[in-house]
Amino acid sequence: MKPQILAQVTRHGNQLIQLFNLSIDPVKLCRALRRLEAQANRINTLYCNGDIEMEYHEKQSDVIEERVKKLFNNSDMFTAAFYYNSDPRGYALKLHEEWTRVNAPDLYKDWGGYGILAPEFK
Repeated sequence: MKPQILAQVTRHGNQLIQLFNLSIDPVKLCRALRRLEAQANRINTLYCNGDIEMEYHEKQSDVIEERVKKLFNNSDMFTAAFYYNSDPRGYALKLHEEWTRVNAPDLYKDWGGYGILAPEFK
């Protein structure tokens, strides 16, 4: 990983760790979230294109959501803030806009103000 990207990933991971009181390596957290984001994007795109049925999409989305929540120790605070976006045109793993504005104004956000759990740094 390039030094600039490593710095961005570490900063983002540390922000999530502080927000949700986690004890995990920040890079390991971000890599795990990035893998889950990619899986969510893939399943959302397949559903949007009509390649899979709604039931299969919902089942896979639920599995991804549970894995994300497990990374955050299934904390009530995270569960209340977490938002799964099934629109393939944007990030899937998000934090609600209002929660992000109040609790994490410096966290990476999309244009709608939602906090992004697994941004793609370049």
